[in-house]
Amino acid sequence: MLKKLESKLDPENLVEVADKQLGRSQRHSGEASRASAAMLQTKARYLRQAGRIDEALIVSNSAYQQRVGFQGAEHPDALDTELRLAVLFAECSRFEEAEPHFAHVLDASARQRDFDRDTAAIAARWLAHTRRMLREERGEE
Repeated sequence: MLKKLESKLDPENLVEVADKQLGRSQRHSGEASRASAAMLQTKARYLRQAGRIDEALIVSNSAYQQRVGFQGAEHPDALDTELRLAVLFAECSRFEEAEPHFAHVLDASARQRDFDRDTAAIAARWLAHTRRMLREERGEE
């Protein structure tokens, strides 16, 4: 239902809504909390939809850093946030920055029995694509 509603709204309006929700979350739970990290991730998604990729990268990185601080680098939520950050880097052709994140998500997911296998498969495909693009950039293919 939320995805359907989001598709009908102007992405800039969604960014404004996320800003307001983030402010409420930070006032209620503190600036660096699990709730704030979740809202930062949502805001990054809306910024991306609005075409504000540079801002989305900054916000996504903040969400990732907060998740790692609260939950550790191998917690499923932190890995999901890291994967989203890596995808943003790759979409911006920042493959050098994306590659270690994709590799970490894939490695960490292999060590966890309960990790979502679809997410691991997505990370594997993105990692292969990113490494292929890096080889092309270096003239290795």
